[in-house]
Amino acid sequence: MEKKSPRLKALLTPGEVAKRSGVAVSALHFYESKRANYQYP
Repeated sequence: MEKKSPRLKALLTPGEVAKRSGVAVSALHFYESKRANYQYP
C-alpha cells in the first residue's frame, strides 16, 4: 500500500474550501480560471 505524504493530507477539497469560505464551488473554479490566465509581472 502506498503511503500519502503528510502534506497531501493537509490539502482541502474544493467543497471544503467553499464551505469554509462561504462561496459556491463554481465561484472557486471561476476565480481559479481567471488567475490561471493572469500574467504576473
